[in-house]
Amino acid sequence: MKKSILVKSLWVCLLFLGSLMVPQTAWGAPPDAPSSLVASPFDATSILISWHDNSDDENGFRIYRRTEGGTWAFAATVPANRILYKSVGLTPDTAYDFRVCAYKGDELSAVSNSASATTQAAQVRVISPNGGEDWASGDSHNITWTSNVEGHDAQIRYRYDDSEWIHVAYTANNNSYTWNVPNVSSARVRVAVRLLIEDELVCVDQSDTDFSIRGISLALPSAPNPPTALSASALSASAVELHWTDASENETGFRIERRTIGAFTEIATVGSNVTSYTDACEPETAYTYRIRAYNGFGNSAYSNEAQATTPAAATVSPDTTPDTTGRTELRFYIGSKEYYLKGPGDSASSLHTMDAAPMILEGRTLLPITYVAQPLGAVVNWNAAEDRVTVALGSTTVSVFINNSGALVNGTSVQIDPANPLVTPIIVPPGRTMLPLSFIASQLGCQVSWDPVAREVTVVYPKEV
Repeated sequence: MKKSILVKSLWVCLLFLGSLMVPQTAWGAPPDAPSSLVASPFDATSILISWHDNSDDENGFRIYRRTEGGTWAFAATVPANRILYKSVGLTPDTAYDFRVCAYKGDELSAVSNSASATTQAAQVRVISPNGGEDWASGDSHNITWTSNVEGHDAQIRYRYDDSEWIHVAYTANNNSYTWNVPNVSSARVRVAVRLLIEDELVCVDQSDTDFSIRGISLALPSAPNPPTALSASALSASAVELHWTDASENETGFRIERRTIGAFTEIATVGSNVTSYTDACEPETAYTYRIRAYNGFGNSAYSNEAQATTPAAATVSPDTTPDTTGRTELRFYIGSKEYYLKGPGDSASSLHTMDAAPMILEGRTLLPITYVAQPLGAVVNWNAAEDRVTVALGSTTVSVFINNSGALVNGTSVQIDPANPLVTPIIVPPGRTMLPLSFIASQLGCQVSWDPVAREVTVVYPKEV
């Protein structure tokens, strides 16, 4: 019995001595808060923060971040004694706030002071080719660039002479891409690198000056012959139509120039084999035109000059017939920014103004499709990375692409105009996207009619059955 009591007494003493050996901090005292937090931009998508470690028993630090004025959110954890952290994957040219606290187990210190910094604006710089290089078709050369954006995607493009930009590849933003040089012959070639973040363009740069590509063909290029028989006639108070004869077989296209008073100014270019153009003009104005063909070797001589004077603007009376059909009616006029809209139940059409006038190109009417889509309740979206416009109405979705004759209707590939592959969406100054009206409207269930005398296009939705 005495031995049992002795053993129990020894256990009590050992437990008491063990409790005296446990550090005070083990009972849950939180670590001291870090201080002197500072933040500075590292590049367009990163910010560097640092702080003073005031504790000697923390397990690590928790970092919190928010966009300026937003809600704080946990961002990262770093080990004990760390006093530096790089926050990555941020949005360029955006202000962020940071704060830090130490932790030990489940115990958190008070938070540090807040520190703010703004990421740099995104920048990219093409290094090579940057002008003066002489490359041969079929060879491989590195396109190189630098940027202050970490990660994300780069789109490589090139152009020669006065062509549209031509897509080469989407690649990682690793400052280099091996390019198999295409078979073109030109002394005026440039490369562009576009940086994309979540498919949105954030910055772009191109070669500072032209470089050359030598094509495989040994034939020497030559300038095209000048067009002939240029004529101009006023179609209305706001449109002049040009016609000419194509006298060459090797042109890339035609440059159209116009003047009223003073020097000629280039107003448009059209593709090869095109022999007509409709110019948007002002009423009661005399215009003089001339054109010339061009290709990679240079420009032809000018055609003859042709003159036309537009008449005074005609007054178009709005339709005042009450609508009882529940339809929407729109009336547009070639070369005029004004149009009429009559909604379901309206007793009269109302006059509105667009920022770009409808035009005729390749025998088809093009206009800013937003002015058709909105009255019908359709939704229009623009994807800059793909040069794509999407129009959605009800169960129908139509996607078209700038300078491309193909389209997608509910995901199925179709041709905008099977009889004429030159009919494509285009962009005209000051950056307005012009779409083929008849194709878009008919796909959305509209009825489209054309009055050649009044040069009027009427769109009715829904179409009569």
